[in-house]
Amino acid sequence: MTPIRESLQRVMAEKCSVFRNHDGLTDALSEIQKLKKRYTSLKVANQGRKFNYELQEALELGNMLVTAEVIAFSALRRHESRGAHFRQDFHERNDSDWLKHTLVSMSKDGLKLSYRPVVLSRFLPEKRRY
Repeated sequence: MTPIRESLQRVMAEKCSVFRNHDGLTDALSEIQKLKKRYTSLKVANQGRKFNYELQEALELGNMLVTAEVIAFSALRRHESRGAHFRQDFHERNDSDWLKHTLVSMSKDGLKLSYRPVVLSRFLPEKRRY
């Protein structure tokens, strides 16, 4: 496993897991962006064209970095707790502002957020009861 992958797994486990907060997500996003810069200089020693598992792992790592950045970026901007993700700085779910799908796209200026309404059908949202 590459040091970049190990660092990414640590960042996601420590700062972007179930329990989240603004500072942790901000740190996670910053660290992920540093890892993405390091990734650009990653070298693949195996130049084979068949069954090149080193190349496959390098490509997977690139996709993992993009996905991690999207997760941290969108979670940082969602100011509520919802589902299995608890924001320690926003304890309650906020359906009036956040009952919507979060979409992230890449632009020349970086990541861009947009939203799409949730279509309610059979299962209506309700408060958790444990």
